[in-house]
Amino acid sequence: MDKIIDLGTYIEKGINALESHLSFLWSAIDDGISWTVESMNDGLLAIPFWIIITLIALLGYYLSAGKKSFTREGFKKELALPASPFWVLS
Repeated sequence: MDKIIDLGTYIEKGINALESHLSFLWSAIDDGISWTVESMNDGLLAIPFWIIITLIALLGYYLSAGKKSFTREGFKKELALPASPFWVLS
């Protein structure tokens, strides 16, 4: 089957043109992404792991319990045991 339009060649030429004419833009984007990743890495390594685990657990509790999660009613709703738990063999 003959190629009617050699699409791969045109795409390759377009990408090469973007690389040669907008190299300053790509390097600026690369520097910005590198800075963001390094800053996030430094920030996460500065916090002890047990604080991060506690914050994630509290966030999960808040998302499951709703707006009243840290009130007395919220704790009663989320932490209350059923009247007959399945682990009691009576």
